[in-house]
Amino acid sequence: MLYEQVNPEGASDQRQRQFATSLVDSLGHDSALQVCRDNGWYGVMDIIITEPASVWY
Repeated sequence: MLYEQVNPEGASDQRQRQFATSLVDSLGHDSALQVCRDNGWYGVMDIIITEPASVWY
């Protein structure tokens, strides 16, 4: 569990989706994408990019 909190790329798909949702809710769509890029969280970033906008708003 701690590993997943430090490195969301090592988390399950469900955990990555939860993390993506939390990022977007907290930071907004564009800032969440930037945080993912800055940290190399490409799996989480893919989830944010591929989900329809209605999921986030």
